[in-house]
Amino acid sequence: MFQGTWAFSTYEERDECEIIGSEGRLSFSFFDQRIIRLSNNDGEQEFKFEPLPHVQQPMIEEVVNYFGGRDTNPCSAAEGLAVMQVMDSFTGDESLSVLK
Repeated sequence: MFQGTWAFSTYEERDECEIIGSEGRLSFSFFDQRIIRLSNNDGEQEFKFEPLPHVQQPMIEEVVNYFGGRDTNPCSAAEGLAVMQVMDSFTGDESLSVLK
């Protein structure tokens, strides 16, 4: 079973994903992806990784170019809606299903 919440405009700034399972928990940052923590009955372990290159740069550049009138839209409204519906399907919130 999955239960999740996405909060993009909260009072507290936190960049953390925590996955809790029957035998432990896994936590990591979305933007500082160098450390993943695993906690279970055996204790806590940290797995360290080299920083990723700026993987979001190409999409950011395309969006900036679109809004600057220099390029086509890299993501249509239909594609954006599909992504939102996938995110909501994880949490059981089907409120966007009426927009199909």
